[in-house]
Amino acid sequence: MSRYSIAFYLESVPFTADVIAGTTSLGGSESACIGLARGLAARGHDVHCYAQQLAEACDGQADHAGVTWHHADDLRSTARFIEWDVFVSLRMPGVFSANIPARLRLLWNQDLLIGEAGKNLTMGAAWAIDQFVYVSDFHRQQWEEYLPEVAGYGWVTKNGYDHAHVPTGIVKHPNRTIHISRPERGLGPILAMWPTVRAERPDAELHLCRYNSMYDAGGWGKVCASYDEAVQQVNDEVGGITYLGELGKADLYRAIAGAAVMWYPGVADFAETSCIAAIEAQANGTPFVGSWKGALPETVPHGILISGDAYSEDYQAQSIAAVLSMLDGCAHQG
Repeated sequence: MSRYSIAFYLESVPFTADVIAGTTSLGGSESACIGLARGLAARGHDVHCYAQQLAEACDGQADHAGVTWHHADDLRSTARFIEWDVFVSLRMPGVFSANIPARLRLLWNQDLLIGEAGKNLTMGAAWAIDQFVYVSDFHRQQWEEYLPEVAGYGWVTKNGYDHAHVPTGIVKHPNRTIHISRPERGLGPILAMWPTVRAERPDAELHLCRYNSMYDAGGWGKVCASYDEAVQQVNDEVGGITYLGELGKADLYRAIAGAAVMWYPGVADFAETSCIAAIEAQANGTPFVGSWKGALPETVPHGILISGDAYSEDYQAQSIAAVLSMLDGCAHQG
């Protein structure tokens, strides 16, 4: 097999030694990128990650999987004397304006393309992008409908997970549900339904955790804080909610594996392009109850997905019934 030189560009959250080691939380898209980088390194390729927010102690260091980390400021100077076989930017098209020398240049999309600013930024760099990579058919269709100029210059892949973190011997708790995504993506409807679940199952548990986002510093941190207040209010009223904090992958997977169901009702202003939370639920043998929206029908072909507004009476009746059914199934079948 040929050995390729491959570089990934990450402009998102801070990458500390603990984040790189996987002992602290990391969002799904970044986790998928690091997982791919390490998978390629395991196949013998020369793999490097250039992170915009990299801890100084990690600069120039190889991680436990053999991926070498660099600060993104070094990318331009490196490009003067290295031509990569493959250069991949996670999410961010702007870096391609630097005309990075590479035989294949990929923009690995994870988000929906929204707004004229995003469209213009993408088109401004499109001359230097060989292929656009999407994480679902829904995702590709959304991009190509909004930006038809890129149609025919991309393909669909899947986000992955690290099977090494999947635990064995975990006993599921038949009264436990879990929600692991960003709170603005589905926690609101859960909090609206939780009093009914507790009335039906007084011993029902809801475990919550989330991860640090690249958008928190720009105001989403305050949004998270407002959800924390809402969680506390509901917990004071009916109880049963435990906040797990921001977990590293090993701890996160144990938490998922120990739950009887992952609950993820959708919201009107967000659609998943892939949903790594759903992938991780299936990897850990935990049934998924969510919304028929975005890429979820592709990602969870055997989950329980409900159509409609997650705040509507009909949706909530179906969603609650599905969650209670999963709890009962866990209790009766192990």
